[in-house]
Amino acid sequence: MRPEHKMPRISLTLALAFGAPPLLAQATTGTIRVSTAGSDAGNCGSAVAPCRNPQRAVTLSAAGDQILVAAGVYTFQAGLDPCSTSGIGATAVVCALNKPIVLRGGYDGASWASPAFGPDATVIDGQGSRRGVLVEDTAGLNRAAVTLENLTVANGRGTARTAGAGDALIFGFGGGLDSTFAATVVRDVVFRDNLALGTASGGAYGGTGSGGAVSLRAVPAGSLLERVVFLRNEARGGAGAQRGGYAVGGAVFSYRSSYTGSDWTLLDNLAQAGSSAGSGVAGGQKADGLGGAVAFQLGTQATVERLVAHGNEARGGAANATSGSAGGAFGGALFAEGAGGADATAVTLRDLRLEWNVARGAAAGNGGYGSGGGFHTIDAGVVLERARVVGNQALGGNGTAAGSQGPAGGGGAAFTRTTPAVTALVRDSLFAANSVVAGAVGSVVGGGGGGLWLQGLGAVVRDSTLVDNWLGQSYLQGHAMVLLAFVSGADVELQYSVVSDHVTPAGPHAVHVQAGSTIHFEPSLFAANGSNTNQGQAGAGTFLGAGSIQTAGAVGYLSPGAPQHNYRLAIGSPAADPGSGSSAALDLDRALRDGNPDFGAHELSAGRIFLDGFESGGTEAWQ
Repeated sequence: MRPEHKMPRISLTLALAFGAPPLLAQATTGTIRVSTAGSDAGNCGSAVAPCRNPQRAVTLSAAGDQILVAAGVYTFQAGLDPCSTSGIGATAVVCALNKPIVLRGGYDGASWASPAFGPDATVIDGQGSRRGVLVEDTAGLNRAAVTLENLTVANGRGTARTAGAGDALIFGFGGGLDSTFAATVVRDVVFRDNLALGTASGGAYGGTGSGGAVSLRAVPAGSLLERVVFLRNEARGGAGAQRGGYAVGGAVFSYRSSYTGSDWTLLDNLAQAGSSAGSGVAGGQKADGLGGAVAFQLGTQATVERLVAHGNEARGGAANATSGSAGGAFGGALFAEGAGGADATAVTLRDLRLEWNVARGAAAGNGGYGSGGGFHTIDAGVVLERARVVGNQALGGNGTAAGSQGPAGGGGAAFTRTTPAVTALVRDSLFAANSVVAGAVGSVVGGGGGGLWLQGLGAVVRDSTLVDNWLGQSYLQGHAMVLLAFVSGADVELQYSVVSDHVTPAGPHAVHVQAGSTIHFEPSLFAANGSNTNQGQAGAGTFLGAGSIQTAGAVGYLSPGAPQHNYRLAIGSPAADPGSGSSAALDLDRALRDGNPDFGAHELSAGRIFLDGFESGGTEAWQ
């Protein structure tokens, strides 16, 4: 068994550009200003007499107004809070009910010209005790709306409401931003160190924590999140008598919401389910961590482009150490769940990097399940295009001698279906150095799919590369991918792709198809695997088109493996030019494919001069 991966450092710059003219209007003409040097007395908000707190400006604002906030740190002011007397049982540094608000940060407080500073300059600080921003239409009529631009929301704490009944009293949402029935626009914003906390409960289960940074519930189409950084946010479930609470979306949680997004950076976020000294099971459910960074939940319709998720983790919750069943972890970075009808979920993700994320089942008498180190879906329609999925882990929790070890599956991604007719499309993508390790001690439950776990659904994997994924135990199945049934068998097409370098440990096949499932091969390349498939063996599923598979001794990558994990093709690679039937236009780096596309995620240009990946002229391809 290999040691756990070491997580490399990552360096990112949030580039911002502004060009708006100076805005010097008085508070009554559509612009209200806020500065730490201002005062909340009277009708504040002019250039020469700004308000002191953004909450005062929100109270004064009407539809169509914008609030400009100067550099500084802004905290909760009890005397200005309209939510404490509203009856909703929740509050925030900035709270708006049944009205639209627009907050723009980064101004210098003197000229009030185009923002002089980046998002770090203007900070909405919950001080670890309150949400940053809460916007809601209390009647569900979508009269509310929120626009946040060029600011930081930090140290927010989204706890359960004190009004209502049942789960409302123990479920916490949105430590940084809690938006409900409100059109939502977020641009050039940093969310850092926010927490959504489920309450510990004396009942059967603990409270759920959802959306450490952002919770979107019933936000309408047209909502937008672009150029957003999510850093060290956490969703944490509360303790319960029988099982802990769920943790859903360490950074972002959405439910029955429609939105688009671009340029998301998600670093070191965590979904930590709650603990229990009991059985770990209540209502047939366990204490699961869902989506270390993002959870696209029931009824979400989302398209996100250019997403980086690095170092995020989902963790299951603990249960009785000798007889309990621990919680599982699903989606170290991303999690998507649907249920058909109004709760149908469809997610399209383009140009993304899922790297060094972890789904970690907890330890107990029966260890928890770890699934989808980078991405886990259940009953959700998914399109994954130009994804670099590298170094993610699915880890089962440890059990005891009298119990079972935690199973694990889908080191890179796990796509599963139970009842709705959903499909998955994966194209122009790389799955490399992902791993699956079941828990130690206890009876063997199983698992596999070092790169991909495909269960019970129809899927197409095309123009992609699966390389050097691995399994922690020899009884696990499918170094590169495993196909298996649930309600029905998986039905998967593998087209114009490369499957290579799957050798550790010896025994498992690169592609394993269980009975009841079917794989359709179109021209692809298999190279340097210990064993390519389980075709013809006892318990194997159906293999169609296996004669179209080409084989080679090696693929010829530029710099495979650590530290670069560069799987672009070198000159002379057998993967170059045989894919004449492929319709792919762009490769993983968005380079144009020629008339004879290469197998796999990367295209090797016939005019190649260098061997270092720089020849396209595009810096997005540089390592």
